[in-house]
Amino acid sequence: MAMEVMVDRPRSRVTREGFGSRSISLQYDQLSGQEADGLPERILRALSLNPYVPKKNLRVETHKGRVVLRGLVNSYFQKQMAQEALRRVDGIREICNELEVVGSSRLYGQ
Repeated sequence: MAMEVMVDRPRSRVTREGFGSRSISLQYDQLSGQEADGLPERILRALSLNPYVPKKNLRVETHKGRVVLRGLVNSYFQKQMAQEALRRVDGIREICNELEVVGSSRLYGQ
């Protein structure tokens, strides 16, 4: 699956989009220097390379090495895999996993 990274600097947002409506949204603090060291791109890459991390309904926020995961996932396994995908990313000091497990029926409106 080919993916593209788009950076919208005025709003400090990076979004990686694939096919369809799948996307991972990332917000970061421009003043912290994270943009210069490539942290947003490393985070998006780590999340997109893990096949167990959902690519939809996921938002990541960073500020001075602290990463907050937010959004909806199908299972506790997916919640843990999103956190584990970030554990080895250089520049992350703390991961706050606020992903909500809702199950597939609520997530996809079935």
